[in-house]
Amino acid sequence: MATQTKMRYRRVAQNEEEIEERKRKRDAAVDQISTKIQAMFWVSLAAFVVYMTDLPRTVLESEKIDRVYLNISIVCLVINSCLIFYLTVWLPYVQKITLSWEVYCPRVIPTVTVVGIL
Repeated sequence: MATQTKMRYRRVAQNEEEIEERKRKRDAAVDQISTKIQAMFWVSLAAFVVYMTDLPRTVLESEKIDRVYLNISIVCLVINSCLIFYLTVWLPYVQKITLSWEVYCPRVIPTVTVVGIL
């Protein structure tokens, strides 16, 4: 008894436009996969560093850490996170604002920059 192999056939491109369209789609897929692999690498590397340095325990229990600067940096991080959430989620999806950030709220980006420098 012969085994049947399933072959997938696709239409042959008829002109240059179809060939270029397929190349563009393939390039976009390769670019997206590459981006996902790079993101996975960096997240894995960050998790490895946190694990190897025992970062949470060190931050919470070490006497070598200056708590004033740690608290200031945590406050600045929370402020920046709130402002970025406001710009990327609240305005376009909740308020349905279609204007660009520079027009609707021009002082937010300089504020994020100053808070990030602190």
